[in-house]
Amino acid sequence: MQKKTFCLPLLFLVPFIVSQPPSAAAAANDWYVRLTVKAPDDPPPIRTDKSDVFGRLHDSLNGLDSHDLPEMPPDSGEMGDGYLSIVFPHPEWGGEYDNYSSDYRAPVTDEAQGDTWKFEVRTRTPDIKTVISWEEGDSNSFAVLPRSRIKDAATGEVLVLDTGLVSSYTIEDTKEVNTYIWEYLESGRLLPANTWLMTASPCMPADPPGAEIVAQYGDDLSGTYNTDWISFKWDAANQNYVQQAGNDSLEPGIGNWNYSLNAGILDLSGTATPVIADCSIYGLTGACFAIDLVIPPAGQNRWNMVGHPLPYTVDWADVRIATFDGLFWTANSPSAAETKGFASKTYYSWNGSSYDPYDDSTPGSLGTLQPQDAIWVRSLSGSSILDAGDLKLLIPAR
Repeated sequence: MQKKTFCLPLLFLVPFIVSQPPSAAAAANDWYVRLTVKAPDDPPPIRTDKSDVFGRLHDSLNGLDSHDLPEMPPDSGEMGDGYLSIVFPHPEWGGEYDNYSSDYRAPVTDEAQGDTWKFEVRTRTPDIKTVISWEEGDSNSFAVLPRSRIKDAATGEVLVLDTGLVSSYTIEDTKEVNTYIWEYLESGRLLPANTWLMTASPCMPADPPGAEIVAQYGDDLSGTYNTDWISFKWDAANQNYVQQAGNDSLEPGIGNWNYSLNAGILDLSGTATPVIADCSIYGLTGACFAIDLVIPPAGQNRWNMVGHPLPYTVDWADVRIATFDGLFWTANSPSAAETKGFASKTYYSWNGSSYDPYDDSTPGSLGTLQPQDAIWVRSLSGSSILDAGDLKLLIPAR
């Protein structure tokens, strides 16, 4: 085949029973996803069903239990003509009802396991346009959406390759019953074909298969490295991209740009990311992972591509940007670091086609670091007074 030229993206430049998500006291491995369907072309009021959730709960069973709420059938006659709903069909449960508005299952000891949920969009007004959307549960301690995709239950066609990159799917000609499969994949990050994706290692890659890029990702992506797929990293000192060799090692804290001609699921095997058990020296209570940020020349700013090194989410408001004045370390919130001129409070995340900005204080743009995500963080000119190693991004660890 003709060798592919890889061009990197430019740097920055009718309601029924309402199902409830897990309570605040939920266990650490509880999670849920909320599904919504609406008919956007309806005259007001637009029909919307946002009462449907699925996931895993610490006190749930794999069959029917009190967490699985039945979906009441629509009224007969004109009262039910406006019916539009998402249901989880379970006639095999043998309950009073066949369909449910929630589908919770028992927890598993290893969240690397995958699973599937069948759901249906139902209506009495076929041939309309409907839109399915989804959102991560507020209490989820790890990201479910980047590990999920949606398939047509009848054909097996993948309709949404990565629910972490898009938030909705449109059914142009909705039938009375439309059946889909939500696939919660084994641990990994979906890399769509012909798409750039910023990724990071949430663990310390180890033998087997080894820490090398080809060893970790070669079984996930078809073809030959540097011909069918490629990986770059960022040289913060020189502010440019560097193509990685196939035997270069993946490291926690380091971001990577990946591109493939074919879709694949990037997963890693290894051990827990080593963290600093006591970060009080930096002014931060508890454990953390420390990432050095580049010191810019006087009067200039510099970019850092850093990788989230942990297998669970961390709110950006909880990270600290630590500075050393020669005597003491100070742990600054992102907003405080920006006020002092050391680093921007805003980081940038690639969504597959453009950059999304997040920070620690702006409503609607509050950031949360997701496992296997890499982000751009900017060192500001005020940090030029510091020595190398005296500007650190501290990510709190459990």
